[in-house]
Amino acid sequence: MQPGIGVFSHERFQIGSGFLFRLGLKTWFATAAHVPTGDPEFWRFQDWPTSITLVFDDQRAGRIDLFDAGRRNLFKIPYHPNNQSFSDVLLLDYSEFLASYPTKIYDLSSTQPTDLVGHQATLFGFPEDGSRKRPYWPPHSAKGKITGLVGDKLLGSMSVRLGHSGGPVVDEKGQAMGMAIGSDDDIAAIVPWTILRMTALS
Repeated sequence: MQPGIGVFSHERFQIGSGFLFRLGLKTWFATAAHVPTGDPEFWRFQDWPTSITLVFDDQRAGRIDLFDAGRRNLFKIPYHPNNQSFSDVLLLDYSEFLASYPTKIYDLSSTQPTDLVGHQATLFGFPEDGSRKRPYWPPHSAKGKITGLVGDKLLGSMSVRLGHSGGPVVDEKGQAMGMAIGSDDDIAAIVPWTILRMTALS
């Protein structure tokens, strides 16, 4: 099965990546919260599209709603009341879609983020191919190491391109260590698995 899912917003012409992870009896779809709009100020939910398209391979795609008919959000985004900020994480309960769109499901790592520093890591994603029509196919992988932990983000040495945001960062065991949300000076920024888990359980 494919290591990730391409994400496309028809209303905003944005491209990104995503993946599935398992927690208890539920399966969650994860991507970066800025992917639906491409806006770093992604918390302005009134500007969001109503749905995004998930691209599973070059033949299969399906649309998933972000809001219900009353414009109530169907997603989870972690909010931090201490500094009144959001993490760049979007989760949707994917359980009911599994039968129609089966794809790889990751287990989350159990290694604490501080202990992940120095580990080998692989980022999977769907960077743009220049056409902006759909995620690049086949999936792209970038290998590197977890090089540090700053605040609530892991840092990685793998190369991140436009469209990688939301892709899984996987350890040597094939478990999801976190999710890529961008890069700065060729250093990947990664939301650790602990935030994904906390958000799913909230």
